[in-house]
Amino acid sequence: MHQSRRVVVTGIGVCTPIGLTVETFWRNLLNGVSGLSVAPDIFHFLPSKVVGLIKETNLEWVKTETERYLEGSGSGLIDWKHFSRASLWAVLAAKQALLQAGFHPSSHKNPIGNRAGVHFGSGMDGILEIMNTASGISGGIYKAIGPHALTRSLANMPAGIISRLWGMRGPCMAGNTACATGLHAIGDAFRLIQHGEADLVVAGGCEAPINPWAVAAFSRIRALSTRFNDQPTLASRPFDVQRNGFVISEGAGAMVLQAWPPPDDLAAYCRADGCAPTPIAEIIGYGRSGTNH
Repeated sequence: MHQSRRVVVTGIGVCTPIGLTVETFWRNLLNGVSGLSVAPDIFHFLPSKVVGLIKETNLEWVKTETERYLEGSGSGLIDWKHFSRASLWAVLAAKQALLQAGFHPSSHKNPIGNRAGVHFGSGMDGILEIMNTASGISGGIYKAIGPHALTRSLANMPAGIISRLWGMRGPCMAGNTACATGLHAIGDAFRLIQHGEADLVVAGGCEAPINPWAVAAFSRIRALSTRFNDQPTLASRPFDVQRNGFVISEGAGAMVLQAWPPPDDLAAYCRADGCAPTPIAEIIGYGRSGTNH
């Protein structure tokens, strides 16, 4: 047990409707830029018609940037057919966080792979894939389910993909605790490092829940905003007297947590790679409870 080990954050990354980098996201957040819009026509029959979508034009940019970044890393070609939409966002957020932390895509060549891990969760990642194939399989059409349906449905795939792309051969975990998933991932990653199971962990969460099933399900429990369908940028107002629900959105957030000061292998890797990770913040505690209202 290494209970006295300090744990710090050395990298952060985001993928959101208001920015695909931390800098853009933070600038737009401070300037009051909204990423909310009227939902696509497929949602016309639902009471909530406001969503936070990442623009489709950004999908190819994410793929191109990731391939360029990982080129020559030893990760091999990326088969994007295995990726769910949420997995794409997870990879982009993880890439930013790892770059800031000085962990470059040397992948399987890096000497700390066995001491580097991933704890990345998702709450509803597989629903869209299941929706797209359910009618066919219900009608007895076996090939309605393609060979990539399973990999685009499993909640552990974002964590597994990050682990493989960056050669992280330590703990690889995925949790699902609904809206608390990302926070639990960070807390559990903190514990992995604190207790000596890993020296560096990529932690976070991703989600791509904008589909008729999810919107209908949340609408049925009256959780989504319906009052500002014609003014989508006004819909998200959690502390306002006119609030009447949240706005369903997609994206990902990632952090790189590591032991501090860096253990010998991690310090040697950083020196060899010419990087000097700087702590952004220190995590000094974490707790969980099952209490609710």
